[in-house]
Amino acid sequence: MPSPAATEHPAAAKPRRGRSWHRTAGKPVRWWLVALVVVIGVHRWIPEARWLMVHMVTLGLITTSIMVWSQHFTEALLHHKLPDTDRPRQIVRIYGVTAGTVLLIAGMLGGWWWLTVVAATVIGAMLTWHGLALLRQLREALPARFGITVRWYATASFFLPVGAVFGAILARDLPAEWHARLLLAHQAVNVLGFVGLTVSATLLTLWPTILRTRMRDDAVRLSRIALPLMAAGSLLSALFALTGHPALTAAGLALYTVGAALIGVLMLRTAQRRRPEGYMGWSLASGVAWLVVTSALAAWLVATRGLETSVAQTLTVPFVAGFLVQTLFGAMSYILPSTMGGGPAAVRASLAAMNRAGVYRATVANLCIALFALPAGVLPSWVRALVSIVGAVVLAAFIPLMISSAKVSVAARRRMVAERAARASSAEDDAAPHAAASPSRPGRAGSVPTPSSSGEAEPANAGHGGSSSRGAPTQREGDGSARRQSAASSSAGGASPLTQLLAGVLTVVLAVAAGITIAPQSAGFSLSGGGGSAAEGTGETTEVTMHAREDMRFDPSEIRVPRGNRLVITLVNEDPSMVHDLVFANGATSGRLDPGATATVDVGVVTDPLDGWCSVIGHRSMGMTVNVVPVDENGQAVSGDGTHDHSSAAGGAADSGTAAGSEADPAQSADLNAAPGKGFTTRSPVLEPASEETVHRVTLDVQEVAREVAPGVTMDAWTYNGQYMGPTLRGKVGDTFEVILENHGSMGHSVDFHAGDVSPDEPMRTIAPGESLVYRFKAQRSGIWLYHCSSMPMSTHVAAGMFGAVVIDPPDLPAVDREYLLVQNETYLSAPDENQPDVPEGAGAVVDPEKIKTGQPTFTMFNGHATQYMHAPLTARPDERVRIWVLAAGPSKGLSFHVVGGQFDTVYKEGAYQLTPSATNNPGGTGGAQALDLASAQGGFVELSFPEAGTYTFVNHSFAEAERGAKGLIRVAD
Repeated sequence: MPSPAATEHPAAAKPRRGRSWHRTAGKPVRWWLVALVVVIGVHRWIPEARWLMVHMVTLGLITTSIMVWSQHFTEALLHHKLPDTDRPRQIVRIYGVTAGTVLLIAGMLGGWWWLTVVAATVIGAMLTWHGLALLRQLREALPARFGITVRWYATASFFLPVGAVFGAILARDLPAEWHARLLLAHQAVNVLGFVGLTVSATLLTLWPTILRTRMRDDAVRLSRIALPLMAAGSLLSALFALTGHPALTAAGLALYTVGAALIGVLMLRTAQRRRPEGYMGWSLASGVAWLVVTSALAAWLVATRGLETSVAQTLTVPFVAGFLVQTLFGAMSYILPSTMGGGPAAVRASLAAMNRAGVYRATVANLCIALFALPAGVLPSWVRALVSIVGAVVLAAFIPLMISSAKVSVAARRRMVAERAARASSAEDDAAPHAAASPSRPGRAGSVPTPSSSGEAEPANAGHGGSSSRGAPTQREGDGSARRQSAASSSAGGASPLTQLLAGVLTVVLAVAAGITIAPQSAGFSLSGGGGSAAEGTGETTEVTMHAREDMRFDPSEIRVPRGNRLVITLVNEDPSMVHDLVFANGATSGRLDPGATATVDVGVVTDPLDGWCSVIGHRSMGMTVNVVPVDENGQAVSGDGTHDHSSAAGGAADSGTAAGSEADPAQSADLNAAPGKGFTTRSPVLEPASEETVHRVTLDVQEVAREVAPGVTMDAWTYNGQYMGPTLRGKVGDTFEVILENHGSMGHSVDFHAGDVSPDEPMRTIAPGESLVYRFKAQRSGIWLYHCSSMPMSTHVAAGMFGAVVIDPPDLPAVDREYLLVQNETYLSAPDENQPDVPEGAGAVVDPEKIKTGQPTFTMFNGHATQYMHAPLTARPDERVRIWVLAAGPSKGLSFHVVGGQFDTVYKEGAYQLTPSATNNPGGTGGAQALDLASAQGGFVELSFPEAGTYTFVNHSFAEAERGAKGLIRVAD
C-alpha cells in the first residue's frame, strides 16, 4: 500500500515540470544580464562597445525574454497549456536565438560578414518559427477574449526577421546614405515593430493585473485601434526610410507615436482606478512614456535633419535604457515571482523582495536617463559621467534583487512543504491524501493573474487543468490593498512612496552637485572670483554681453568701461562645435562653456587696463583675446593713475602669446639618454598584417590624459583611445573603414583621414564634448596615410598627440620577414599656467602654440616617445628582409629617414616605388638609397637586409631633430 508521500508525488510533479520549463527557458536571460554588466564595466577596452551593449540588450535580453513571456501569456490567455512534449521545441527556439546572437557578435567584432549573415538567418528563422507556433496554438484553442494579444504576439514575431535582414546588410560595405537609411529602417522594424508591438499587446492584460484593478471596458477596443496604427507606422517609416523620403518617414513615425500614445492613455485611465504602488508599475509606465516621447522625437528629428545616422544614434539612450530596459525589468519584476509560484504567501513575499525601494529606483533611473539623454554640451562632462554611473547602478540593482526574490520564493516553498509533511504525518491515514493535495493548488508554477471585468484579478490559467484558484493570489481591491501597501512599505525599509520619490530626486541632485564640485569650471563657476580692485569704485556696474564666435574671436574684443565701474560680462558661446572660456589676468573666469552655453563673469572694479583671453590651448594664439579699457568721462582711455593712456588698446595679452609660466622649458628636465619612466609601456613598432575583412570598424575615443613623451616629462596629451599617437589601421585597396569618433574630452575635436576621398563637411566636422559621429570612407589608393584632428588650431591638436597612420597595402605587396611602422612627430611644450583648467593630474607640460610658431620643437619622436626605441630596440636576424613604413605626421617637420650602417634596395614613397632591385631603371639591381625624404604628411616604406649582426641606429638625418629624440636602435642578432 503506497504511503501518503508516495500518493502525493503525482500531484507535485506538474508544478515541478512547470517550474523546470521556465527555469530552463530563462537561463539565457540571466546569462545576458551578467555578461552585460561585465561589458559595461570594461567597455572602454572593447571594440564596437556601443554596438555590442545595444545588441546584448535588444537581442540577448529583450528578444529572449519576449519569447519566454509571449509563450507563457499565450497559454494563460487562451487557457490552452501545451503538453510537455512541445517544451523541447520551445527551448530549441530560445537557445537558437541565443546562439544566433553570439554568432552575430562574433561576426561583427571579427569582421566576418558571412558569419553575420548566418547569425541573422538563425535569429530570423527562430522568430519565424516562434510566430508560427503561436498561430498554431491560437487555432487549436477555443475562442478567447484576449486572443487579440496572441495575434499581435505572432505578428510582431514576423517583424524581427525583416529587421535581421536589414542588420545583415548593414554589416556590409555601404555608402553613407544607404547606411543611414538602413539603420533607421532596422530600428523602426526591430525596436518599434517587434518590441513595441509585443510590449503594447502584453500591457492590455498585464497592466491592470499589476495594479490589481479592473480592466476598462474600452481596453480591447482601444487596443484594436492602437496596435494597427503602431504596426503601420513602423512599416511605413521603414519603407520610406529605405526609399529616401524623410518627410514621409517622419509621418510614419508620427503615426506610430499616435498609436503608442493611445496605449499610454489607456494605461493612464486604468491607473486612475488604482495608482502603481511599486517598481514594477512605475517602471512599466516609465518605459511606455519613453517610447511615446522618443518616437515623437524621432519623427521631429527626421523631419528637421533628414535621414542621418546621427538621428538613430541620438535616441539610443532613451530607446534602450528608457524604453527597453525599464519595460523588461518592470515586467520581469512581476512575472518572475508569479511564475515561481509557491502559494499566495510565497508570491507576495517574492514580489515584495523584487519591489524593494521601487519608487526610489524608478525615480533615480528616469531622472538619470533624462539627464544623460540631453544634447551633448548641456551637462558638464563630470556631471554626465556621475549621472550615468548612478543610473547604471540603480538599474543593475535588478540583478541582486532578482536573486533575492528567488531565494525568498524557494524558502517559502520549503516552509510550505515542511508544513505539508508535518500535517501529513499527524493526520489519519484516510485524510492524508486530502491533506497533501489541498495546499498544492495555490503553488502551481507558471500562473500569472489576468484581469477580469469583475474587479478581481483572475488567474490567467484558470480553466485549464484545474480550478481558477491556482496561481498567484487573487484579491479583491478592498481586501489586498493593506497587505500590498504593507509589503511595499516593508520592502523599502518603511519608507512611503513620497519619501522614496524625494530620496530619488535628492540622490540625482547630489550626483549633479558632485560632478560640479569635481570640475566647477566646466559648469561655469569661477574658483577665483573677479575680485575687484582695492581702488575706490563708483558703485555703478557696466554690463556687457560678449559672444565667442566660430571664427575664434570674441565679439566685442574691446570693452571700454568708465573707470571705477564694476564690469559684469555675460559670455555666450555661439560656436556650434568648440568649447571656449574667458579668463582675465585678475583671475576672473567663466569656466569652460560648451556650445550654446552661457556664463556670467564678474570682472570686478575696473581701474587699470585688463587683458582677457580664451585659455583653451591654441585659441589665444588664434586671436581669442579681449581688452578691457578704463575711460574717463570723455571716453578717453586712462591708465591706473588716472592719466591718459596713449598706448595701443589692442596690445597686451593678445601679443604676449603664452600664459604665465609658459617660459619654463620642460626639455630642461628631460634626459634623452635615459630610459622611459617605470610606468611607461613601449609602443610596439611591429606592423601587423592586414586582415582578410573588407570592412574595418574602429572607435576613436577622444581622451585628454597625462602621458609621458620623454623621460621625466609628462604632458597634457589629447589622444585617440588614450595614447599619444592613435591606433594604426591597415587594409587593402577597396576596403571600407567605418570609424566612430566619440569625444570624451573637454573641448571640440575631430578627425581627418587622408586615406579617404570624401567631402569634409560632415565627417571632418568638429564635435563638442559628449558627441559622436561616424566617418566612413573607402580606400581607393595604396600608401601610408596620415589621420589627425582637424579642429583649429590644427598644429596644436596634432602636437598634443591627435594623429595616427592608415596603411593601405599596394597590390601584390611582397611578403617580408619583419615589418615595422615608425611615425615621426614633434611637440612644443611649456609649463602649464597655474590657473589653466582641465589639466590632467600628473601633467607637467602643455602644448605651447607660440612655440609652434617659432618652429623650435621641444621633442621630435617616433611613435610618441623620444627615447623608447633606444632602450627597446627593433630586432632582426642577419639576411632577413625588413620593411620599415615611415610617416611624417608633423605638425610641421618632415624627416630624412636613414639607418646607420644600412642601405635601402627598395624605396616606396607617396604611393609609388622609387627604387626596386628589379626595376628597368636599375640595371643589375645595383642601385641603392641612403635616405627616405618625407615632407610633413608624407609617407612610404624602405626595405633592406642586414648582412651581419650588430646594433644599427635609425635616425632623422636632420640631426637637430635626431638630437631631440628622433632616433632608435635595430638590434640584429643570430
